[in-house]
Amino acid sequence: MDPKDLKIKELRAKTVEELKDVLENVSAEYADIKFKATTGQVENTSQIRQLRRGIARVNSLITEKENA
Repeated sequence: MDPKDLKIKELRAKTVEELKDVLENVSAEYADIKFKATTGQVENTSQIRQLRRGIARVNSLITEKENA
């Protein structure tokens, strides 16, 4: 999943279950990027930051919806 796809308007329209699926996918991609960065295979290191922020965004929405 591209970090640019983590738009807040699109994420707000999803259910908690869908958000958990998105979180799982983004977390897996983040782990993969971190591993590649460690081995020096990543050219776009700003993607790490974008994914980390996307994970935080999704976690915030999950908490928001569960507490609503």
